[in-house]
Amino acid sequence: MLLLFFVQVAALLLLALLLGRLAVRLIRRQGATAARVSASGLLIPMAFGIGAGLVLPAEFRGTGGPAVFALFLGVAMCVSAIPVIAKTLMDMNLLHRNVSQLTLTAGMIDDAFGWVLPSVVTAMATAEEEARLLTYGLRSSGAGDDVR
Repeated sequence: MLLLFFVQVAALLLLALLLGRLAVRLIRRQGATAARVSASGLLIPMAFGIGAGLVLPAEFRGTGGPAVFALFLGVAMCVSAIPVIAKTLMDMNLLHRNVSQLTLTAGMIDDAFGWVLPSVVTAMATAEEEARLLTYGLRSSGAGDDVR
């Protein structure tokens, strides 16, 4: 638990260092390009993940339906690793290059969606499970049967 705390703090410090080095003018100038790169970086892996989730056998799905499992795989495939990308670019002394700034900007947009999409898929899976339990509970209690 303590180690996890230090890992999280180190990742936050790395991101803070990275934000201090980003060229804001360059990001504003290449905003549309960054959005296109980010969209393709989200949609292409998500499409492959969803496709894989629909093709995989039912044994991998667990109790959830095929749609939720496919979405989960799609979201898992499209999440980026900004701290790893940033550290690699820093170590290679490439952080000041335009392509590096574009990569990091697109990665930050991806990460913003990457934190929202798993919660949406989790809510879908939870709602599906609750609906199934509610339906099972109503059936087993005899609710909805005709009273004579």
